[in-house]
Amino acid sequence: MLATVGGFLGLIFQSSRTKRIEEYKFLIEAEKFFSDNEKIQSIHKKVISIDKNTNQRTDIDDEDIECISAYATFFETFYPLVKRRLLKIREIDDQFGYRFFVLLHNKDAQDKEIFPDKDSYRNLARLYEKWYNHRKKAKKVIPSDENRLFINKNKNDGIKNTFAGRKHSIRQYAEKNSEAKIMAQDEKRLYVNKSNKDSIKDTFANRNNNVRKCDAKDSEAIIKAQREVFDWIRTEDSDIFIGTDDNVIDEYLTDPSSFITLGLFEKDVLCAYLFLILKPDHDESLNDYLADVVDSNKVATLDTIAVLPKYRGQGYQRLLMRESYKYAMEKGCDVIATGTSPYNFTSLSNIVKEKFITHKKVKLHGKDRVVLYKEL
Repeated sequence: MLATVGGFLGLIFQSSRTKRIEEYKFLIEAEKFFSDNEKIQSIHKKVISIDKNTNQRTDIDDEDIECISAYATFFETFYPLVKRRLLKIREIDDQFGYRFFVLLHNKDAQDKEIFPDKDSYRNLARLYEKWYNHRKKAKKVIPSDENRLFINKNKNDGIKNTFAGRKHSIRQYAEKNSEAKIMAQDEKRLYVNKSNKDSIKDTFANRNNNVRKCDAKDSEAIIKAQREVFDWIRTEDSDIFIGTDDNVIDEYLTDPSSFITLGLFEKDVLCAYLFLILKPDHDESLNDYLADVVDSNKVATLDTIAVLPKYRGQGYQRLLMRESYKYAMEKGCDVIATGTSPYNFTSLSNIVKEKFITHKKVKLHGKDRVVLYKEL
């Protein structure tokens, strides 16, 4: 059981009779996940080092953004339990309070990830307000309290554009770090789509990438990519990735009426791929798992989204997901579903940020999977 991530934590509390036991189990599993996750530990060590030496300027850089996201999303997923009164702040404060505020009150974590992507962290803002008020009321020390966040009382869903003790707002920060300046500093940063509030645009800075539908001629490249992904994941946790048989890949590539395969290429080199199942009675379709909440005949299934190791951390998973939505809608689907391992923290974080709703925890091919869906 690991219900620490992805908005499905409440599934571990099955009845009031076992609530206290499950609370302890949750805290043990949460601690284990926090301690074992390399991304979380990487940024955790940095923010603690910074907090212990207030005269030291943070050494957090753009390469740490993915780690900050993993750290923040870990805590964001506490909020559903707190909201449903399955967990109380006082029960998690001693164990996680310092670790929560030492990140949220880090200036660079705020500027590089929390504020620029604030729309993805609404539950984090809600949790922050409750947790901050709890500590103040209990007269407990709050790390780097001079960097505390203001909560926008006029809106119940986010972090306000200013924060205490700071002379600039998010807007001023964005203007200061203009798109051109950011791109000049880091050619791998994503463009900001100024036509809407989303942070990921379908184009990248100075990158010769191309997303297109794949066909039979791409079979060899996809099979080779899958092996590379599996070999890399196997060194961490082989359970988080279920490979697709070669003959099934060929089926996906040769029946465009029932399946869509999208590939993201850089200079004709495959960097990431996605399998979209449009056939409701296919063995890998998740339609049956959603029959109790949606019309199962109108569900498209994201079967596999894989990014090759050297291209991870560049937003390719979410980019492919967004490309898949239009193909699903063109085929008459109004819901898209996916299943992922509760231990695949990066993937689950990206799926949650795409506003997927957690439905249930199931067994797929004998492995734990969380089924999530999104209305198109």
